[in-house]
Amino acid sequence: MLKCPKCGAKLIEKQYGSSLEIKCTKCDYSVVATNISLIHEDETIYDIYLLNGNIINQKVIMLVKNIFNISSNEALKLVKSGKDIKLYSGNAVEVKSLKEKLNNLNLKFKIVPDHNW
Repeated sequence: MLKCPKCGAKLIEKQYGSSLEIKCTKCDYSVVATNISLIHEDETIYDIYLLNGNIINQKVIMLVKNIFNISSNEALKLVKSGKDIKLYSGNAVEVKSLKEKLNNLNLKFKIVPDHNW
């Protein structure tokens, strides 16, 4: 258990996104620290492509439809085109979010340049 350096009372921790507050339960002592992940400092622009050869199902069609804001028929045509589809260009945080969605759908994709996040 952490103890307050001012009064010796118990300290509690509260997480706020990437910030951590350590605060005394009795007096006015508190400390806040920030832990910014290196991904937020990466200024690289990444391109993410849906690779040709994925199974075509409703989830894939809906993903493409929502990314491009097009109809289901247009999304189906795009997916059936036999070509890799550039889904998005963006920073590391944005691309990581889309990467997670694609992984959850078990889709084949590539990111250029390599995205190590």
